[in-house]
Amino acid sequence: MGNKTGPGVGNKVEPRQQSTNILNLILIAFSVLIIFSFGCTKKQEKEIKIGIVLPLTGDGAVYGIKEKEGIELAIHEKNSSGGIRGKQIQAVFEDSKGEPSFAVSSLQKLINQDKVRIVIGDAFSSPTLAMIPVIDKNKIILMSPSASSPKLSNSSEYFFRVWPSDTAEGKVAAEAAIQRLKLGNIAILYGNNEYGLGLKTVFASTINNLGGKILITETYNEGDTDFRTQLSKIKEMMPDGIYLAGYAKEFSKILIQARELNIKSQFISCGTFHEPEILRIAGKAAEGVVFIQPFFDRNSADPNVQQFVRNYESKFGTEAGVYAAHSYDAAKVLIMAIDSGGVTPDKIKTVLMEIKDFQGVTGKITFSKGGDVVKPSRVMAVKNNRFVDF
Repeated sequence: MGNKTGPGVGNKVEPRQQSTNILNLILIAFSVLIIFSFGCTKKQEKEIKIGIVLPLTGDGAVYGIKEKEGIELAIHEKNSSGGIRGKQIQAVFEDSKGEPSFAVSSLQKLINQDKVRIVIGDAFSSPTLAMIPVIDKNKIILMSPSASSPKLSNSSEYFFRVWPSDTAEGKVAAEAAIQRLKLGNIAILYGNNEYGLGLKTVFASTINNLGGKILITETYNEGDTDFRTQLSKIKEMMPDGIYLAGYAKEFSKILIQARELNIKSQFISCGTFHEPEILRIAGKAAEGVVFIQPFFDRNSADPNVQQFVRNYESKFGTEAGVYAAHSYDAAKVLIMAIDSGGVTPDKIKTVLMEIKDFQGVTGKITFSKGGDVVKPSRVMAVKNNRFVDF
């Protein structure tokens, strides 16, 4: 009768051959997936991500931009010299706007989307405090360039900072007021935020312990522009000195309005006073103000400081100041810890706690058990529209 013919009859595949073909397809697909995954892993291994949360817009941007630049310089220098064990550092910047809620959402984005385990931030205390529960939960390293609230001390085993606590700065300011300026009766005008409150509390306590007297305490909110009511109340008390605690944007207006009200009291202030914008805006009204600065001397003969100032000013075209210097040190000490211990937060934490006198441009850095930096402050003043040692 001959062979049967018809649709598909001549191309019939035996069950064993069909199984073999399916298995081959699975193996090919699996091999492609492995190669793709390996390629992605190799790409990821070439980079070490560091997240940065800073106020890049809003009132706090005057500090945040400087700190961003300091971090960028430190990372650029390390990458130019070969990176960390051959791997380049990638900075992932997020804007906190200086607000706790934005800082937290920025941090969560870095953790969940960018898979970051190491973060530098924030410039301010309130946003930094808001991030503490998140870093604790996720075991993320957080290094702050300038948050100074005493509440941050011992707040998390994963938190470190290169800017001294308000406890240290407020104490030095009070000692300068009593012992060097010989002021007995003092008024306080402070910003209603974690930084201002922390400084006010320590300053007032130390003044009382040293035999001085706080005559009046007034406060203001960030963004305020009229301080005449508070200044008028202070003037009535005729204090020898007025302690200003807060941020540069308000300081300029406070000093100008104090001059308009013919207030003759000696002004004393904090580290945030060391901002060139104050000299430009306040002019003669800033003359004679004494303030405490977490140590940085751009005119130092130290080769490390000279190189930092030269590199920073060449790269960004602006004066190397205290905020850029502290963020540069924050990045440098963190990079050193990663280089020594690897990218695991627990190993980085261990290296940071073992550091003794790391030579930064803001002085020698050692961390106490609570993550605070141990280093001296500097007393400065405004003389002939310049910042000088007092």
